[in-house]
Amino acid sequence: GCDGVLLIASVLGPALPQFLDTATVMGLETLVEVHTRTEVTMALDHLAQNLLVTNYDRVSGQYFDTQAENLAGMFPGNGPIVSLATGGIEDPSKVRELLCAGYDGVVVGRAIMGNARASEFIKAVRDRPLLPAEFAGWGL
Repeated sequence: GCDGVLLIASVLGPALPQFLDTATVMGLETLVEVHTRTEVTMALDHLAQNLLVTNYDRVSGQYFDTQAENLAGMFPGNGPIVSLATGGIEDPSKVRELLCAGYDGVVVGRAIMGNARASEFIKAVRDRPLLPAEFAGWGL
């Protein structure tokens, strides 16, 4: 079995709420992938707790470099919502921007998969100065 499922809002469209409900009844965690304000609103309105905001539009196949930053303010702070950003995140400065914008974390692919400089990227991302200032006193 599995513990969770990825629900892609642009693929499921109006069926997203039903899939969220079904996964909950089955005891599965859900991660809802969103790309637009409408998709974020639909996911939040139907009590999605884990959101993956992607810079890639799955419908058009286009990449929008700042889409995750543009949507960052839509998530309630200090609540049960976990927000992650993904899509084209290939350098530590982009990771820092997204963390400072309010994301709880990032999902990366090409930055480490098959990249000869993957260890440098990982070291930079794990470096404490990369974290937003408000985490400085947490002893991370």
